[in-house]
Amino acid sequence: MAKYEITGPDGSRYEVDAPEGATEADVVKGREEELTAAFDEIAKNCDILYGNEEDFQLCLGIEGPEAGGESIDDKIEDFKAMIGRIKDAYPQAHWIGTSLREVVSANHHKWGILLWNDGEFYLAPLRDIDVLDRIGGGDGSVGGVLYGIIKGW
Repeated sequence: MAKYEITGPDGSRYEVDAPEGATEADVVKGREEELTAAFDEIAKNCDILYGNEEDFQLCLGIEGPEAGGESIDDKIEDFKAMIGRIKDAYPQAHWIGTSLREVVSANHHKWGILLWNDGEFYLAPLRDIDVLDRIGGGDGSVGGVLYGIIKGW
């Protein structure tokens, strides 16, 4: 068994045991309640919460639209309702955002962002993007949002 250590924003330490070479699914299986509690503790200390609908559903237990899929434009109100539920659960958050991704093919996606700040929604509508490698797309998305918040956009 290998030990993985996670430190929360308040200094709380969480230790996770997993077999050497374990996949993420191996680490999570049977521990959903424990991990959701850890993510909840972290989220309670955040001013900014950002993820896709699956992140919020799996990590925090917040009901949202069906993860991924087609016709994201038709689900914007569902995403707004999910953000409302996140705000209810984490009232200290001043910024809550979600990536909007519609997969057309492996190399062609539509990408947008829905962001909420203190009662106001901001929507960057879906736009066509060419995809060489989808790993890190969400990281780049949140990086842009954080840069905008820091710059006061």
